[in-house]
Amino acid sequence: MEKDVGRTGIAVIGAGALGGAVARGLARAGCRVTASCPHPDRRPEVAQDGVRLIADNAEAARGAEVVMFALKPHLTLGAVRELCGALKGKLCVSLAAAVSLPMLEEAAPEARWARVMTNVCAAMNAAFSGVVASEGCAPEDVEWLRAAFSLLGDAEFTEEGKLDALTALIGSGPAFFLELLEGATRRPGVI
Repeated sequence: MEKDVGRTGIAVIGAGALGGAVARGLARAGCRVTASCPHPDRRPEVAQDGVRLIADNAEAARGAEVVMFALKPHLTLGAVRELCGALKGKLCVSLAAAVSLPMLEEAAPEARWARVMTNVCAAMNAAFSGVVASEGCAPEDVEWLRAAFSLLGDAEFTEEGKLDALTALIGSGPAFFLELLEGATRRPGVI
């Protein structure tokens, strides 16, 4: 795996709130990012930061060296299984809560897996990310993960058992606060 994150082709499967934020942050840092979204025209802010938006998950995965899954947990394993052939030999990263490394490895055993808990602050390169690499990851994969997620803010390696707590703290917490703030701005006189 090429250690230079900027020269690595990255696919983000799912350009919703979290996937779009990660794609935007990586693109803002100079990375080559393609993100798949069923309706790319609905996500113009993602494309404005230099992310190539497409509608086809398989096309995105085939054209990348690293594939990140930013789907809701109940959709993640289905998408991984669907793309299994395109993931062979690639570093794959799940951004989904509650989808364990053993589950991912069972769904696509010929990929090298990592899990990352991050948040929407990644769009502004100000996130905190908890990173877990599977035993199948090579040392250069670990270095790539460290470099890539450091582009999005602070990144620390941890144990998989601690990711649930990180999800509540760094994933859901900022999203909840931003939702409150957005709601308050819609009501004149609240802020």
